[in-house]
Amino acid sequence: MNSLKKSPYPGYIRTILLYFSKKRADNLLRDWAESIKQSPNTTKRLFAVEGEKASVTFDDVKADIQTYYNHILRDDLGKGVSSKKPAFRNLVNLLFGITTGARVEEMNRLTWKELDQGLKEGSFIIPAAYTKTNAERVIPIHPAIKPYLEILEVVYPDSPFSIEKFRDIRRDREAILHLNQTRNFAVKYWRKYGIDEKIRIAIMGHDEGAIKKEIEQEEVKTGISEVYRKYGPKEIADHYQETVGAKFKPIPKGIDLKKIRESLKSFIKN
Repeated sequence: MNSLKKSPYPGYIRTILLYFSKKRADNLLRDWAESIKQSPNTTKRLFAVEGEKASVTFDDVKADIQTYYNHILRDDLGKGVSSKKPAFRNLVNLLFGITTGARVEEMNRLTWKELDQGLKEGSFIIPAAYTKTNAERVIPIHPAIKPYLEILEVVYPDSPFSIEKFRDIRRDREAILHLNQTRNFAVKYWRKYGIDEKIRIAIMGHDEGAIKKEIEQEEVKTGISEVYRKYGPKEIADHYQETVGAKFKPIPKGIDLKKIRESLKSFIKN
């Protein structure tokens, strides 16, 4: 038996080998694939437990947005008024995460150069060096968050995102969600808005193992690069805007951008 420590990759390899052993009627390949086992050191579940990242809901998202929003609008902070800035950045980082599905490490590497392209054109190309999979991909900008990003650029011209600061402000404000949970939210909820699963995978930048289900269904046989050969950046971005961009409303009712801008006016230089 080929026993491996806990990792997602043995499962991906086993699935792919089993698929090809069935397709080619190769019993030797099948036996070898079935010999690949893991030695789990934790109990696995096939359901989300409250408090785990997979359990994220839109109610959680709305609650955190409201938490940051309330702090931004506070008028009793005195010398602590500067804390409104990081609260606003957390709010925007949260919105960016749920509408792009980007990994936190990728977000942390982004600069205004890439985001300015997205603000101008509706999407941008994330450099391969920024990504986990070392591949460029299209990142659409949801139209509802565009004005929030524009304010963020004025307030934080040097660094749109900060994982470390997000953690600190989340703890200080007693918010619910970690930034990495926004990616799980995108996986869980984008399908509701009609996005093609292969395009969702292409936008979010899953590695080859993430398409094992597609392989089993014989819908995708050559990996994520095939999506890019079939769909260009414009087609990917347009499909996102027609589905998630048009149907998903990430800004909860009661969040007033004019009030945010007014509350942050001392940090906004004309």
